[in-house]
Amino acid sequence: MKNKSWKFWGLLAFLLIGGAVTNIWERAGEAHVERRALNAFPAEIGAWRQQGIDSRFDAQTESVLRADDYLMRDYARPDGAQANFYVGYYASQRSG
Repeated sequence: MKNKSWKFWGLLAFLLIGGAVTNIWERAGEAHVERRALNAFPAEIGAWRQQGIDSRFDAQTESVLRADDYLMRDYARPDGAQANFYVGYYASQRSG
């Protein structure tokens, strides 16, 4: 019986400590990092070269995505292969 009691109190303590740590972490907020704008991403990556200018979404799409910064760019290789590259940055994981 003592073994079961020890397991119960150990698990309860673990859950309470875990809950307290989670609440403290939640209140600490998100980390803010220094970063460069995404348009500083290289125009050449290996054999891939940027084609044309960076693309932008229409206002309605931007309002749905709500990215703080994004980059949408076309790349091509000399052999004719093409790729469209998109990356979005959200300053907050809570609202993005």
